[in-house]
Amino acid sequence: MKRAARLAWLAVGLGLATWTVASAPRDAAAARGTLASRLLGPFAPLAAAIEWGRFDAAAGAGEEGRAWKHADRALRLAPADPRGWTFLAHHAIYELGNPRRTPDAAERRRAVELGLAILARGEREARSPGPAAFKAGVVHLSMAQQDDAERWLPISRRAAWLRAAEAFERAALAGEPVAAEAARLARAAAQAEDG
Repeated sequence: MKRAARLAWLAVGLGLATWTVASAPRDAAAARGTLASRLLGPFAPLAAAIEWGRFDAAAGAGEEGRAWKHADRALRLAPADPRGWTFLAHHAIYELGNPRRTPDAAERRRAVELGLAILARGEREARSPGPAAFKAGVVHLSMAQQDDAERWLPISRRAAWLRAAEAFERAALAGEPVAAEAARLARAAAQAEDG
């Protein structure tokens, strides 16, 4: 009986492995992803969603270390999904970088830099770089609205507008709606800073 059960599980395992290999994308661009995401195939997004739920619960409980472990797992499971990158960046910038939560300006700056680095990685790894680029534009637009003493990064208002415009232009190239208009308005605001 034990041998029959082992053979049945072996057959199931081989069947799943064969299905995973047979369903793998044929072109190199579509084959991106981690080993975990490729092994789980169509179940990877579901597993990532579960990890994002765990991230949210841990972050809500103030357990940042545990939360980031769940985020890492979620991004390994679904690296092509731009929503994961923008969600994690938003957490770093707007939650960890919040002055009410993080009174130390240097720590807030590190949180914002971390969030922008996450967005840059999301632009490289997600199937569509547009959402991450657009979010980066929004972050820089937020900085352009801040007073010099309150700005998250030590850049001028004009530089923040220009960085926003560049990010929105990348988003427009990736097909994000309204990104081209946002880029035009950000460039106009940067020019107004000169005058």
